[in-house]
Amino acid sequence: MNIYRLCLRTDWEKALNSGFYEGAELDKQDGFIHASTAELIEDTARKYARGIEDMLLLVLDSDQLASEVKWEKASNGKIYPHIYGSIQVDEVLERIELKMDAAGYQIMPVFSEKKAI
Repeated sequence: MNIYRLCLRTDWEKALNSGFYEGAELDKQDGFIHASTAELIEDTARKYARGIEDMLLLVLDSDQLASEVKWEKASNGKIYPHIYGSIQVDEVLERIELKMDAAGYQIMPVFSEKKAI
């Protein structure tokens, strides 16, 4: 199943140099990399990425990651994929450059599938 991770361009550039992405400070504090489903990524971006330029969306296959993916309930009651470990650069299926609208919200691509697990 495809899952999605918001990522700053500077963090992605570091990942390209090291070969893996370890997440942002919040991820390091929580002990896992936060990810979202197609259904939830827009809400995630609205909450955490408003007004942030140079934002990327990483597309991952949860079944193909070397690190363990746990589907866990967040404080909002919704189930999110949490990646316990790093993401290898070669595990990223696609990297999408996001644009912002006039209000500073990230414009998400249209996903072919939007269904909850």
